[in-house]
Amino acid sequence: MPDYGEVAAREARRALGEDRQMNVDLYRDDLERLSAEEFYSAVREFTGIDGPLEDRIAEGYLLDFKSEWNEGALKTVAAFANTFGGLLIVGVQEATGRAGELAGVPVKAGQELKTTVANSIASNITPWPSCQVFDRALPADRGRQLCLVRVRRSDSLHLLTRGDKPVYVREGDRSVPADAARLQALLARLHRPAAPRDISSKRLEDVRPWLYVTHARAPASLGGSPEDREGSASFLHVALLPDEPLAIELDLGVERAVRSLIENSYPELLERVQYTSAQWREQRSRHDYRVTYLEHVRDHEMVWGVNSSGELHFVTEVSSSVAPSGCFWSLADVMTNLESAIETAHRFWDFLGYIGEGRLAARLEVSSLPLFRSEAGYEALFYSSGKILASDNLQAAVKEGIVKPTRTDAEARVNFATRTGSRAEVLASLTNQLLRDLGHAVDIADLRALHQPTAQP
Repeated sequence: MPDYGEVAAREARRALGEDRQMNVDLYRDDLERLSAEEFYSAVREFTGIDGPLEDRIAEGYLLDFKSEWNEGALKTVAAFANTFGGLLIVGVQEATGRAGELAGVPVKAGQELKTTVANSIASNITPWPSCQVFDRALPADRGRQLCLVRVRRSDSLHLLTRGDKPVYVREGDRSVPADAARLQALLARLHRPAAPRDISSKRLEDVRPWLYVTHARAPASLGGSPEDREGSASFLHVALLPDEPLAIELDLGVERAVRSLIENSYPELLERVQYTSAQWREQRSRHDYRVTYLEHVRDHEMVWGVNSSGELHFVTEVSSSVAPSGCFWSLADVMTNLESAIETAHRFWDFLGYIGEGRLAARLEVSSLPLFRSEAGYEALFYSSGKILASDNLQAAVKEGIVKPTRTDAEARVNFATRTGSRAEVLASLTNQLLRDLGHAVDIADLRALHQPTAQP
């Protein structure tokens, strides 16, 4: 498979600052509240301008530098709007694709670079792209300004009204005219009907006869056989659903890749297969491939499935026994499984080289199980060293409700940017939706802080 997706994802992670400890997120925070000094410091920190050239942030799909506002900057804004969105910083001297110097753009007294930029976008790109423009003077030279243009991707086709090439898209670190294939894809997106609100829920229902988890009909202590199994009433189902169905020819290479992704994204599974009674099972047909993890000691089953349309599904039992107290479901385990599923989804689309958009849908069925909470907080019951364990943040984040429904669905949009740089946002959003539908209130900021990015190869 081509390494296009992996390279692009790595560039996006760098552009989104995933590897940097930033106090200000240039992609999301309200920059209007920043003083000129704070704005300048945030851009310096983001670009890494104080470090060696090779360590500074590089231009890519989501990031571009321009030393001045010109026609090339207009093309970049249009390309961002037609592709994945992005961040354009004007007033940065570029050096071999990286930030060279924060020189700013000279402006006359009483003028704002922001006004010039906004007017230029409005006059030369139609329809007006969804964007925000921020500017601040350089602290050491009030006659020069830095300008940041934050562009959101949309389903409209944004045309540059000047020149003979009206449609631009982002290709790596360049803004280029759309070729016939890209133009056709953009037009198809433009005329694509809006998906019904319940399309994800329907897809989860469609997959249930094919993908589900089981448990032993009777415990071993009562003479039950681990092989005599029935469908579980409590489960978590997470599905990655691409907007544009892919045409994947499943083969042994794809199967090996999926197994490797699973083993590297879910804590402890590989270790338990080696040292416990846990085992892997595989099933395949022309259009799908399934992997099952089954641990007999704790009667815990997890199933993953991929199909030839590029969907990735994960279903796991959520019931865990805490003898002699009985069975519970664990918030820490559910969040660990959500984060692992998001990580696997991201890596799977990277493997396929797919940089389009889609949905992450989740369904949580807790049946009559109570939520487990000990003196230490919302502890994990299945994972002993999972990504999300009992912590002060998780303890403070959740306020349990009195009325507790048993089933809930959640959905989050995923695209190139969110898959590679904003997994904390996706995890927090899905968890918030699931818990609110189960009658609980959560603090998204605390949930977001629990995210620990998995090291990338």
